[in-house]
Amino acid sequence: MTVKDYIRTQIGELVSVSAHLNEETLETLAEEILSAPSLVLSGVGKAGLIGKKLAATFSSTGTPSIFLDPTDALHGDLGGVPEESMSLLLSHSGETKEVLRLIPHLGWTACLTSKESPLSEAVDRPVIYGKVAESGPLGLAPTSSTTTMLVVGDSLAMRVMELRGFTLEQYANSHPGGSLGGKSTLVDEVMREPVILAGNTTIARIPFILASRHEGLACVLKKDGSLFGIQTIASASRGDDTEINPTTLPKGASVSEAMKLMREKHINQIPIKDGDKIVGVVDIQSLVGLHLDI
Repeated sequence: MTVKDYIRTQIGELVSVSAHLNEETLETLAEEILSAPSLVLSGVGKAGLIGKKLAATFSSTGTPSIFLDPTDALHGDLGGVPEESMSLLLSHSGETKEVLRLIPHLGWTACLTSKESPLSEAVDRPVIYGKVAESGPLGLAPTSSTTTMLVVGDSLAMRVMELRGFTLEQYANSHPGGSLGGKSTLVDEVMREPVILAGNTTIARIPFILASRHEGLACVLKKDGSLFGIQTIASASRGDDTEINPTTLPKGASVSEAMKLMREKHINQIPIKDGDKIVGVVDIQSLVGLHLDI
């Protein structure tokens, strides 16, 4: 078998899991996580590694979360579990002793597991995803099972994020660095003050006005103050008429949206509007250094 064959094996198992899962149970669990003040994830071995990743995903999308190592928990770390928190326990077999020993010491509990088991019977909200075939020549290494836990857990996190109404601004605040920080930055943070042309400005003067302001775009307004069109140094130098109904973005849009529009429209700058009022301009230079990869 090839690498792609092993990928297809896991994709096939996910399709089967999606058909098997009880949607009402998942929606109920998402609502319970939403109402909990915090979430604790726990598991052993590979499932524990998935738990660490899910804790990070939930935390970054509005649900305060921690990962609790079952062994360390039974030797003092239970003291770090927030009061009234909910716990999501991960065990493919549902028979992991270290995880089972935790349950009497936790509050409201849920689990991700493959079958009816001691774990599913002991928790308040079991999620049983069904039998999955592991990928690989021996079919033993945790592959499809951990992929299932990851996908189901991430999907729960996304649903809770949606129910919470988690905003782009909140996401940006929790991802200030790296490429994610750049992608979630708002145009409000990088836009510059727009150049507004007086109604009697001649096209011949526009290149000089823009050059003096070190800008590449000027806005022409209607009598009511709304945007009529734009002029650039290049268009004014050619003597072109004002471009009417140019591409714009609303205040509060992300710089990812701005970059995508620039690429689609083959333009280098976009006026930013707050309602009908022009409040700024974003150009390609504003986005340099934000490490956008879209």
